[in-house]
Amino acid sequence: MQYRREIDGLRALAVMSVVLYHAFPKIVPGGFIGVDIFFVISGFLITSLLIEEVDKGAVNVVGFYQRRIRRLFPSIIIVLATVITVAWFSLLSSEYRLLGKHILAGAGFVSNFVLWSESGYFDGVSNTKPLLHLWSLAIEEQFYLLWPFLFTVIWRGFLPSLYAILLMAFTSFMLGIFLVGSNSEGAFYNPILRSWELLSGAILAFLVSKKTNLIVVSKRNVLSRILSTNSLLDVLSFLSLLSVFYFIFFMNSSFAFPSFWTLIPVLSSIILISVSQNSYFGRVFLTNPVLVWVGLISFPLYLWHWPVLSFVHIIQGQINFLWALLSVLLSVLLAALTYYFIEYPIKKNVSNGRVVVLLIFGMSFIGFLGGMVFFNNGYQGRHSKITLVESAIKDWDYPGLLKKSMLMSGGFVFSNVTVDPKFVFLGDSHVEQYGPLIAGAVNLPSVFITGGGCPPIPKVDGNCHRLFYRFEEVLSQNSINTVVISAAFNRYLIDGRNGEKYDYYYRSGSEKIPLTTDEGKALAKASFYDFVSNLAEKYRVIVILDNPESHLFDPKVILTDLISARPLSVQHMQSPKVSEFRIDEHQLSLVREMRESLLQKNVEVFESSNVICPDEQCYNLADNGMPIYSDKDHLRPWFVRSKFNRLLTMLNEDI
Repeated sequence: MQYRREIDGLRALAVMSVVLYHAFPKIVPGGFIGVDIFFVISGFLITSLLIEEVDKGAVNVVGFYQRRIRRLFPSIIIVLATVITVAWFSLLSSEYRLLGKHILAGAGFVSNFVLWSESGYFDGVSNTKPLLHLWSLAIEEQFYLLWPFLFTVIWRGFLPSLYAILLMAFTSFMLGIFLVGSNSEGAFYNPILRSWELLSGAILAFLVSKKTNLIVVSKRNVLSRILSTNSLLDVLSFLSLLSVFYFIFFMNSSFAFPSFWTLIPVLSSIILISVSQNSYFGRVFLTNPVLVWVGLISFPLYLWHWPVLSFVHIIQGQINFLWALLSVLLSVLLAALTYYFIEYPIKKNVSNGRVVVLLIFGMSFIGFLGGMVFFNNGYQGRHSKITLVESAIKDWDYPGLLKKSMLMSGGFVFSNVTVDPKFVFLGDSHVEQYGPLIAGAVNLPSVFITGGGCPPIPKVDGNCHRLFYRFEEVLSQNSINTVVISAAFNRYLIDGRNGEKYDYYYRSGSEKIPLTTDEGKALAKASFYDFVSNLAEKYRVIVILDNPESHLFDPKVILTDLISARPLSVQHMQSPKVSEFRIDEHQLSLVREMRESLLQKNVEVFESSNVICPDEQCYNLADNGMPIYSDKDHLRPWFVRSKFNRLLTMLNEDI
């Protein structure tokens, strides 16, 4: 295939939009569309190469894969090897363990599936995942794995080739549109639902070839017949560039993506690839020497930029403008070195088959190392003096010893008995944290009906409608005496949002009122009070008021000396110190308000803050030097088992 400088220019536009989006998200809020541009370019180039091979006789599948290996593996191996080495010194064991899994997934090109499985309530902050960006590469590789075979089948099939690909792309697109509202993570990471973008490039490759398999084909290709005037090409080129830049600087993550909006950058990319050779704007802008050079190093630049930014974030605690700028410059330098000294020489060594074998071995070995890190729990012995604190990170034991039970509706709940529960625990992870305490209390036959991030507040939208269905089902099928409710009330009724992930809403008919507003909070409180008041007419109701929340409880913060910058090596971390602090006034105010309102409605109250922070004074470490929290707002299992005997006593009053 003839080299086209303007495609490297478009590659540069795509990679720089992604890099700048990650480095300066407030300045370039829509830079994530660069990935969509990459998908179109990849689909076009790969399909064009396959069409050329068909013109010569047949698709050489082995040769195709060998070229992909020489093109991709060298840079990936270098980046993964560097990341796993740097992480040995700079990451905590829990972080290193997760990275090991991501290295194994990256080497196997299944990062999108692994990250999809991790997305959810306890998913870590994206900035602390140095290989998060490999999801898009995995989708491309999965396309490369299957496309030569599908291409051959389509080419020889009864249905005209172009029509077949159009049907596949349309189906993929519509499935994504259908699922993005109910399963945004699935729509984002699922290769089938993102394949329409790659297939869009494939469609373009068919249109600009002389093998369209259309009913009527002239000697000139389809697009050249349509786009026959330079003025039209210039207008299309200008409008396409304008739309891409508009999306890069004015689009933001509040737009559903992928969605109908994705069509604009995808169609703009198609037009730019089609017309840029013969348009003024294409020649002047996309063939600019600087852009073309960035396009040449675009692949290693994409690979390097996110690990660099991620490690700076991990070590510094946050990234300011200067650190972000230095990270981008370092990424460009590393990308250039990788391209000129590793990627380019190996890619051009087409005659040596041993290179391909060595690259496969190298990738397999890196994946093996990642697996070793993961299955050895991040090698905690690297820094034994902080293991006591580090072991607290994400220490969780739910459902633990609780048994899984199936409901009549097909849903699942967890219980410490097989039949006839008397206690129902309803709520989110803040009631799940009491599971280890109840699991061993055989005299308290209990069932847990929970969902991470699911508010047990009617009409509050947490995408958790099944929570109340299962609750009503359990109540109707068992002789329940006591209902115990707990939840992250501080999050729902003070913040109104789940960190940086999403907001909560109170639904009033078709209207959604954010809980970030005073009106939303007031409506949510009234809904909860009515809910427990109605329950109290039939059952004994106990509300466990929310436990105090603070970043000072977080073991990661304890390890980094209360949010100070992390040393380059975890070996240099100081031993953790006990920190004393007062409960947040907003949280204290909410506890007092809820206690007063609930007691008036014949609802019993258990104040967890009295156990955790006596006299409203909190300590991040227990007397034994162990953190009592697993993050900023979840209690550790050992602490619940050893310190919440008063809750057991309160529950036993019903027996």
